[in-house]
Amino acid sequence: MYFDGDLKKISWVILTEGKKFAQNRTHIEKYKDKISKIQSKYVALHIALFWGIGTFNKK
Repeated sequence: MYFDGDLKKISWVILTEGKKFAQNRTHIEKYKDKISKIQSKYVALHIALFWGIGTFNKK
């Protein structure tokens, strides 16, 4: 898993079984230009984890 973030957006990439899932999101207005780059990366990490759990959860 790769994740990154800056003052305006976050992104992440998850590789699984030869497939690559890349996602990008812009920060909501509440956070845009108001959080630091390290905080943005922290947000990206958590969103990527929960997105991955929701996407790849096998029932």
